[in-house]
Order: sequence, then C-alpha cells, then structure tokens
Amino acid sequence: MLKRKHSDCSPTRSDDTPETTPSSEFEESSCDSMCGSGASGSTEPTVKKKKKNVQFNGVTVFYFRRSQGFTCVPSQGGSTLGMANSHDNIFHFSLNEFAMEQERVHKEMLKDQIRQRRRQQALKFRNGETSLDEEEEDDDEDSNTEEEIDKLNINDYYFLQPVPTKKRRILLRSAGVKKIDSTEKRDCKLIRISREVCGCDCKVYCDPETCACSLANIKCQVDRLSFPCGCSKDGCGNLQGRIEFNPVRVRTHFIHTLMRLDMESNQNDLTCSICLEFYKEPKVLPCLHTFCEQCLVDFKAKSGGVLSCATCRVPCDIPIQDLKFNFSMTEILHAFQKKKELIADHSLMCETCEKRPATHRCINCPQFCCDVCVKAHTALQMHKVLTIDKYRETESKDQQLVRSGTVCNEHEANTLKFYCDTCQIPICYDCTVVKHRAPEHVHMDLQEVVEKYKIQLREQLWQMKDKELELEWRIKTAKGTKDEIKRQSKTEKTKVMRRVEFMIATLRREEGRLLLLWMKVSEKIWKL
Repeated sequence: MLKRKHSDCSPTRSDDTPETTPSSEFEESSCDSMCGSGASGSTEPTVKKKKKNVQFNGVTVFYFRRSQGFTCVPSQGGSTLGMANSHDNIFHFSLNEFAMEQERVHKEMLKDQIRQRRRQQALKFRNGETSLDEEEEDDDEDSNTEEEIDKLNINDYYFLQPVPTKKRRILLRSAGVKKIDSTEKRDCKLIRISREVCGCDCKVYCDPETCACSLANIKCQVDRLSFPCGCSKDGCGNLQGRIEFNPVRVRTHFIHTLMRLDMESNQNDLTCSICLEFYKEPKVLPCLHTFCEQCLVDFKAKSGGVLSCATCRVPCDIPIQDLKFNFSMTEILHAFQKKKELIADHSLMCETCEKRPATHRCINCPQFCCDVCVKAHTALQMHKVLTIDKYRETESKDQQLVRSGTVCNEHEANTLKFYCDTCQIPICYDCTVVKHRAPEHVHMDLQEVVEKYKIQLREQLWQMKDKELELEWRIKTAKGTKDEIKRQSKTEKTKVMRRVEFMIATLRREEGRLLLLWMKVSEKIWKL
C-alpha cells in the first residue's frame, strides 16, 4: 500500500537508511503553495470566476515495513496485510521523478503478472520434461516480457487488485513475519458476517414503533432489492427518512470522471506548441505539424522572414495564407470545449438566446437550448432533442467527438455542403457567394468529393494491406529462421558438451592407466 505526502522539498534522496521491500507505504498531505485567486468584479452571468489551483512542488515518500494487522478485512481467509507503526525509510522526489518511479514499479508488477501467466501456460504443455538450457529460456522470457510491456499502455491497467490468501502469506513470510496469527481468520469471518447482518427486518412496510432503523434514529438504506432494509419506497414509515442507491447517478459520476481524465490527457494535443494555448485558426505545414496562423506570422517575423516548423525545423516555402486549414483540429477542439462545458459544475447557457440556462441538447445541430428556444427549435426543424440530464447519461467518448454536421469556419450557422476545387477546401453556401465566387472558383458537391476520396483511400488501404501481409510473411519467415538457428545452436551446444564429457572420460581413463603403470614401476624400484 502506498501513501504520498506532497510538500516543498528538494528532489534528493536520503541515503542514510537501507532500502526496503516493495511492500511500502506512502503518506499524502497537501502543500501550502496556492496560485490564482481569479476573482472577477463583473455581474454579468457569462463571466465566470476562476477556480483556485493547488500546486505541488515535490513528493515525500515514507516507507513502512509490512506486518500482519487489520489495515483492511479481506473478502476471504485471514493473513491480513498491515504495516509497521513507524516508517523506516524516507525518499524525496520531484513530481517528474515520482511519476517515473511509479511507472517503474508498475512495470515490475506487470512483469510479475506476465511471468506467472507464462509459467502457468508452460506447465500445461511441459509433461514433466525439463529444458536442456533453462538459463537461456529465462533470458528469452525476460526479453519477450520487456517487448510485451513496451507495447502495452500502463495507464490502462489497475494495479490495486485483490491478493489471494496464499499470496498474502508468502508476502508476510518474505517481509520477515515468522509466526502468522491463525486466529485472525476467525475474527475476519465474524466481521464479514456482521457486515451482512445490517438494516431493519421490515418487509415492504415500515412501522416506526418496531423498525430498528427508526428506533436507532437513522434512515433506512436500500442498496439493492430488499438489502439491507426490506422496505419499499411507498411503504417506508421511518420518521428519519429513507436513502435509496441510485445507480444512474453513480454511473453518470463515473462517466464524468473518465471524461475529465481523458480531457486532461488530451489537452496537450489541442494546444499550439508556440503560444501554448488552444489553436486559433490552425494551419497545417507540409511536415504535417499544426500551428495557429498568427503564431506562424510572428514566428516567421522573428526568424528573419524565413518560415520553418517550430517542432522539426523543416523549412516551408509556401506562403502562410496559402497553407491548408486544419478543419479536423477545429472540430475536435470544438467538441472538446463542448465536453468541457458539459461536465463543468456551472450551468450551461442557451446558445440561441444566450440569456437563459440551457435545459436541452439538440443532437443534430448540435446546440444547447433553454426551455423557450427548444420549442421554436423543434417546431421549425425535425431534430432529435434530449434533456441535459438524459444527454449526460447517454454521453460517451465516441458521441462526444462525432458531430452530425460539420460547421463552416467562416459562417458558423451554416453546414459545409460544397467543395472549392480551386482552393481545395470545403465551403458552405454563403462562401460560394462571398469569397469563392464562380467562375474564378470551381464548385463541386462535397458528398461527391468525399466519395471520390473514399475510393482513393480504399485503394491505398488495399495497397497497405498487401504490404502488411508481405511484412507479416517476412516476419514469420524471420521468426522461423530464428527458431531454427536457436534449435541448431542448442543441438551444437549439446554435441560440444557431450564431446567434452567424452574427452574428460577418456583423459580420466588414461590418467588411471598411467597411475597404475607408475605404481608398478615404483614397486620394482623399491624392491631393488
């Protein structure tokens, strides 16, 4: 178990204490550094107050030796895992060092899991035979494990998993616990039974004079059907009230938590590497890196009139105004901002009147509407409209990023329906009249252009699949050659070892013969 303590400290380690086993404990507390008061004096509803942020400068890690004790009650058996009363080691990390340390520990845990899984699979097929060279097999297993871990995303794994009773006993033995208290198993069982016996014994109806919860001045609680209290919603007569578990609310909270974590991890992909802010009119360079248009103008001016990529330093000869506009980045950024508003604590504002709080969400537009504007919206257009709560419940990652219609960057009220073949960008109807007039600009139906590009992409996809099959065949051939070389290597090694054993046996026999001859000669000499 790990506890962390965040504090102002230098990124140094204390070397005066010995290194402990991985079964360590961290303790966590917040540091005093705060930033950003963010108060705003405006009374308009659209102005939001900035939240105060806490910044941590370092992590202090306290290591505790493992011992047997009631830190928690396992779901079965005894041999509970606890920790000593006082720590025996302290490490100081910076935030980056602590993240690297956590990644290292998680990789070691994954290695152990992969090794155990492979050993279990190997035991099924071994049939009692041993390998000629177990050390080489262990080396191959470690290298394969490293390759497998490199392909995995450590953040997708949960490392706080239940530990079986047998493994808990092994951990306690390895931590130096010589005698494990066996009576603890019975105590844990009694605690588990006491947890199941809870709530009132009422069935459907609650009488305040006989209900155990009402007599104890506590509310009846229902986590699932008839547990722990057996009363119904209409039949509960508890004077203190009744609490019922709401799985929809818990699931919604879980989805919002995942969305927040996903937003934090993806926020860096939506920021310009020059201004470190969200993209504004993003332009794509020939090297496929994206920057804000104004950032490129400023960067070119600072570079003496020569434009080059700020990331890979590849020069660009195309004028900034002729660079392609990154429509997909704009759509992702728009969806990101909507998702950020959706899971925010404050109420959403109606996007139509911008005066009243939003109560509905149109899936087709997409727009947030209030109670008044949603009536006009549904009367004029046959769109699917959901309430905010229903939309939050049914929200998922794919639905959040996919929008039914792509909005024009110049005219946000219009959907992109045409394609300017001259400028090679999608445009709306107003663009065909304002900036992309015929006959200077050639207009095409956007759907036809999309189908045309789909055909080209399919052809390229088939070519890539052919190359993929060829590469798979070559990899398979290379693996077969590698296995054959390993087999021949082991065969030759066995031959060499047998040859050496034969030569050693021959030398031993020759040694015995020569010693016997020497003894006979020595006896003759002594007789003289």
